[in-house]
Amino acid sequence: RRELEALLDTAAGAGLNAVFFQARPEADAFWPSARSPWSRFLTGTQGQDPGYDPLQSLLDAARARALEVHVWLNPYRAAVDANRALHPTHVAARHPEVAYPYRGQLWLDPGSEVVREDAVEVVRELVTRYRVDGVHFDDYFYPYPDDTPFPDDATFAAYQTSGGALDLADWRRENVNALV
Repeated sequence: RRELEALLDTAAGAGLNAVFFQARPEADAFWPSARSPWSRFLTGTQGQDPGYDPLQSLLDAARARALEVHVWLNPYRAAVDANRALHPTHVAARHPEVAYPYRGQLWLDPGSEVVREDAVEVVRELVTRYRVDGVHFDDYFYPYPDDTPFPDDATFAAYQTSGGALDLADWRRENVNALV
């Protein structure tokens, strides 16, 4: 906490008026969430309670320095290591059918309504429980293309079967638009 206080003092002393806080790096949480497990970045173990509310602590310390707090969420990245065990409350553990290992990471399927609904509910939880000044998405896109096809064939096929007429690229863009 002393490090946090020192960082906020530096920000305020430099004339900054806001901090951006990555509150959801891997479909997890830096607050006691009803939907998502505690982030492993707090204790080393996903789902382990750190014994305090990091987001509220940040908000309190930032407000004391007249700083805004904007939270930053990754809606599709489920894990930077696809082989890492997930807590049972993690969205990819609850819905493994929409979580894909891809280039060593675990990604949630942007074409899945389950994924979009989860992201919306996470934002709703945050803005209902905390007085954050902004909510920002990062990595709210499909992984950067290379020669490895993203494994969303089944979701795209279901879209086409239901009468969808967009090609794959346009459908993917529309999935991101639908989340935003």
